[in-house]
Amino acid sequence: MKSTTKYGIILALVAGIAGIYFWRTGRTALAGKESEPAQHSVVAAEPKRAGESRDVKREAGALLEIARRVTSAERDRWSADRVISELKSAKTSADKQRTLGQLRDGRYDRKAAIEALRLALKDDDIAVRVLAADLLFQWGSTDGKQTLLKIVSEARSTPAADLIQVVRAAEVLSNNKETIPYDSLVALYRETRDAGVLRVMAAQKDDRYLAFLLERARAEPNGMVRLIGDLGASGGYDVAKQVFERTRSPEVLVDAAWAMYRCGGDEQALAYLVAQARAGLEGKQGTDPFAANLAIQHLALIPSESARQVLEEAMQSSNGSASSAALASLYFVQKDFAYVDQFLITYLEHPSTQAQQAGDGAAKPMWSVNQNLIWRIVRERNDPHITSLAITANRGRSEDFLGTAGAFPVANTWLRGYLRMTPSGP
Repeated sequence: MKSTTKYGIILALVAGIAGIYFWRTGRTALAGKESEPAQHSVVAAEPKRAGESRDVKREAGALLEIARRVTSAERDRWSADRVISELKSAKTSADKQRTLGQLRDGRYDRKAAIEALRLALKDDDIAVRVLAADLLFQWGSTDGKQTLLKIVSEARSTPAADLIQVVRAAEVLSNNKETIPYDSLVALYRETRDAGVLRVMAAQKDDRYLAFLLERARAEPNGMVRLIGDLGASGGYDVAKQVFERTRSPEVLVDAAWAMYRCGGDEQALAYLVAQARAGLEGKQGTDPFAANLAIQHLALIPSESARQVLEEAMQSSNGSASSAALASLYFVQKDFAYVDQFLITYLEHPSTQAQQAGDGAAKPMWSVNQNLIWRIVRERNDPHITSLAITANRGRSEDFLGTAGAFPVANTWLRGYLRMTPSGP
């Protein structure tokens, strides 16, 4: 979407032109009236009026030329043709990626941006092709899908230095809910043993990947047992329970409880997650804050009444991670649009930099929700009242939710993390 900045500049220039014109012509007319009693003064004033008229025209012409240049510069700034030209002249992989990265901004013309990215898919550099395909997904185009699938399928023949880009290709496909052939993903894991590939396996929702996740979780439970829960295969319950009983790490305990609930529907494990989340929200002494936030992230993906109650409590929290996870769940997972709309209205009417007065008269910090998430939802809801509040809260600028953040929230890894299990999402 085009920026509104250029229109403000042009209007200001037009107003300037009009102001100068009326000021100069008005002053000249007044001088003429004051000189009327003396006829020779009127005659003498005529050349001056003509000269001043020429000055006004010159000044107006100069301002119009500035306006033309500003408009031209603004148009060039958001021109995908300029990006294509810079891409062709770029010498290094880093330069090409930096050039393509400009197309993350939603103020570029969509059709032209997609055309530029399609050209980049033909580049010899694997990193450029992966980035182009990723940006195409962010623009709502699947034109890069086959390029990424081909990159993943050729993992065995890819130079070791480029395997990190193959892993990245698999992650882009996974983030966009695409299915990757089983044999290709297994071959990539065997070539790299990369934990990122295991995360992709868990997101594929294919029980055949469970063996790889169990093997890694037994050796490295920290961070890996969570993936068993993400996959949700019933065969992962016993290992998750073993990890829960043996570990002392608060974060691993929370991840193991998540896996126990997802793989076996263990209600006690759910109660543990709820207790940990509430302890963190209430600031109980001895509670691990990271484990508490992790519990809220897991509860954000569980459709139960007890989880919902915790989310509503988290929405009122000054803990940004907790309130952000809750808002993402209520909007994207549970689709409670009425609740979210009311939250947005309250949130935007009271800027987060101010303090909210609690019922007991004490000052309570306002929510500190991830701003990319806020702008994404404002843009999607497309409610005139909420949009107006957002523009006011953002000091009159709409670029944040009509430009980069609004167009490409899927690029935000924070949001991906909270929505890793959703059947559909950003």
